[in-house]
Amino acid sequence: MSLSLSEVVNNHTRKTVLKTFRFSEDLMRSLENEAKEEGTTINALVNTVITQHLEWEIKARRFGYTPMYKPLLRVLIERLDDESLAQTGKVLPDMWKEMAEFWFQDSSVEKILEFLTFRSRYVPQMQTEIRIEDSTCTIVYHHDLGSKYGVLIRSGLDELVRRSFRTPPTVDIGETIVTAQFPVPPRNSGQH
Repeated sequence: MSLSLSEVVNNHTRKTVLKTFRFSEDLMRSLENEAKEEGTTINALVNTVITQHLEWEIKARRFGYTPMYKPLLRVLIERLDDESLAQTGKVLPDMWKEMAEFWFQDSSVEKILEFLTFRSRYVPQMQTEIRIEDSTCTIVYHHDLGSKYGVLIRSGLDELVRRSFRTPPTVDIGETIVTAQFPVPPRNSGQH
């Protein structure tokens, strides 16, 4: 199977349209301050905010994502034993599959992996990078939810790779990073 992640890193230039919007003075001051703090322009900031709202927030709300205070989430995770976390992690591939289907109308393994990297743009505490070099795929899942959360993710990535690629991955776990590596067949330029 050849992984096509080109859509994930698709950086093509989009055509722009000139529109005028009215903002209250207070909102405009807030936008100016935020843009200055971020080191960007008001136009770029507004584009980022609108893109995030359209690509992520609307669908995340409809899908059932709910904001949670991170310290509370960490406490809840830390109170679970490793076996409970590992068992719960085994259902993550099913959830990721549902998310890929919901966002992309496609639940193939390529789209599941694409969803994990796509989500990284909008959920900073869950960053996923995928690299394919030679015949090895590496999934790096970076988080800031503590080592116990790593137990959950290790189990989820292990299950995803075993189901999708029919091979056991090598999974390393650290305080904030879980890395899964596994062999993939060489890419064939004739395949899509």
